[in-house]
Amino acid sequence: TIGTIFAFIMPFIKLEGIALLLFKCLIGLLIVLSVLDKGNMKHLVRFYLCFLFMTFAIGGVCFGILYAFTGEIVGTNYTFDIPVGSILGVVCLWAIYIKKLISMIYKRQSSTQFLYDLDIVIRSKKVRLKAYLDSGNMLQDQKSKKPIIVVYLNKIMQEFSNEELYAMLSGNEQDIQYLGHYIEYKAMSVTGKMFVLQPKMTYIVDIDKYLTVDTLLGISLKPLSKGKFDALLSPKVLSGGV
Repeated sequence: TIGTIFAFIMPFIKLEGIALLLFKCLIGLLIVLSVLDKGNMKHLVRFYLCFLFMTFAIGGVCFGILYAFTGEIVGTNYTFDIPVGSILGVVCLWAIYIKKLISMIYKRQSSTQFLYDLDIVIRSKKVRLKAYLDSGNMLQDQKSKKPIIVVYLNKIMQEFSNEELYAMLSGNEQDIQYLGHYIEYKAMSVTGKMFVLQPKMTYIVDIDKYLTVDTLLGISLKPLSKGKFDALLSPKVLSGGV
């Protein structure tokens, strides 16, 4: 609201140069103060710098669009024959991209543990696996949009009958659709089909977190490592699918 009001009154402000820059910085500080705890100075400075970064990044896109269409930039006022909606549309897409980029960097920095003890139950027996947090595992079921934990088949094959294992390996979904379904996946330059199923229970021991309704298990026919781990966790698993 403060930013919108400022945008309306900006054409009537007669300040120039350093005075105008300081005035804008004060308005930005007022915006940040309106939503943050004033008692934490370190927190305030960090978010104010983030606010300035977002302002420069999105403002730069506006100037970039104008320069791309006109070859010149004169002042900071809009005086070109470019639909305002086009500029706003590009800025919105850019803002979404920056938000996702910041979220990705935050998740990467906050992930200090990479090996987890994972308990899964498919039918009756609980199996404990060592799982690796793989930032490259972005597998997601197209139907349910749930993230997928990749598990080495050899570690859970006792949960299936010989007929089910044969149907699973043959790739015939009609023979095993009561248990799960296949998805198309692409890893690097490799594409293929992977069988996925809903476990009865999925539990990450290290962080005391149940994931039963949030994840699926994807079956890998090949070992995932040389004895270090037997499952691959997705970052989306730890973040609740976000």
